[in-house]
Amino acid sequence: MIYIGIRQLFGNILSAFKDFLLLPALLLNEQADMLFGRLLAYTLFLEKRHDSVFRMHTPAEWDEQHEASQEALQFIEDLMAQKMERHSRLVSQINNQQTAVDSPGLLGRLLKRGERDENRLGNLKRQSQQTQWEVFQELLQLPKHFPDRVVHLEFDSLMLSKQAIRHYAFPAGNNGITRLPLVLAVPDSVTQFDLAAFDKDMQLKIRQGGGG
Repeated sequence: MIYIGIRQLFGNILSAFKDFLLLPALLLNEQADMLFGRLLAYTLFLEKRHDSVFRMHTPAEWDEQHEASQEALQFIEDLMAQKMERHSRLVSQINNQQTAVDSPGLLGRLLKRGERDENRLGNLKRQSQQTQWEVFQELLQLPKHFPDRVVHLEFDSLMLSKQAIRHYAFPAGNNGITRLPLVLAVPDSVTQFDLAAFDKDMQLKIRQGGGG
């Protein structure tokens, strides 16, 4: 009965908010769209995580469910910490190597190091692209690896649609019910994926408790 009541409540909220978004002043408002997405994700998580939330639990079991609800986001945090360390190191090396290529100096010209420096620069850039590709692929697999702890808004519901962008939502708050979900945007193409920008957005939203 509690689940049905909450589900109906959020259904009414979503319907009213969707009408609200039709106001001319909000047609291109990204913050309003994001709030709608978080409300929608919360409703979808009520269904995906029904037993984790509405079944009777001991305090210890509730804590276990809470930890489980955070697994997907924790996976991404750990992945980003590892990959951003490598990415930052590569960016620094690329910048230094680019300087060597652009300004070889007298010694570099005498030793004819230009081709070798350009090859090294190209190799560093390929390593950076590979790092971004690895993270991108892991992000695309999130709904498969964590089916009840990730909502892919464009796939799980037709109510939110953004061309060339995927929105992945993660439970937030105590066992995923005391806060609206955190939503991260991932482009459909790896060529549009910026690893540093994604990490910055993720860290900001985590500090804000899922908002942004």
